[in-house]
Amino acid sequence: MSRPARHLYVHLPFCAHRCGYCDFVTVVGRSGQHAAYVDALLRELELERGLLAGELETVFLGGGTPTFTALPDLLRLLEALPAAEEVTVEANPETVTPGLARALRGAGVTRISLGAQTFRPRLLDVLERVARQDDVRRAVHHLRDAGFANISLDLIYGIPGQSASDLEADLDDALALAPEHLSCYELEAKPGTRFTHAWGTELARQADAMEDYFERVVARLTGSGYRWYET
Repeated sequence: MSRPARHLYVHLPFCAHRCGYCDFVTVVGRSGQHAAYVDALLRELELERGLLAGELETVFLGGGTPTFTALPDLLRLLEALPAAEEVTVEANPETVTPGLARALRGAGVTRISLGAQTFRPRLLDVLERVARQDDVRRAVHHLRDAGFANISLDLIYGIPGQSASDLEADLDDALALAPEHLSCYELEAKPGTRFTHAWGTELARQADAMEDYFERVVARLTGSGYRWYET
């Protein structure tokens, strides 16, 4: 007999808009479907509950943008999930308000993963991202005020037009926010995305620089006390 699962991922596909580089399963808007989708998740959870350990190590809500999901529906989903040592919710910075931060902390969420991606305005435009640097700072401030002691930031490197100095500046800005965790991803040309259609040639042209960028990320973050544990 297989051992009970100790990790659970829950997908919430709703987003305010779809970034050009994204190849995840997402839908834009659909506010009228949030409640029905969560209802379906809760039914699925009941069917699968016997496969889960009594207390999980991790629960991770990803998307999509989980914090774009209507808050009452998000909260009733969180209330129904099994207990876990760590409960993470992904968030876009512009969705994080003081009220949302308090509600998530009160619902037992222990960790927030914020999609910063870059702090350079022109590179945010390339990625079609909404949140600016001040939005990320405000989000971190709201989360800290709500009692979150575990915040992760996502960064992307290899963005068309990004220089080594841009990357260094992004790392400076991220470290200034003192997150407990940083995830740094190389931008990939995913088949079928409008980003790859528009920028695929540029991504291929700069591929040789990616090893240098990767080494810069590792050196800077390990030098700042972070532990590199996954590639």
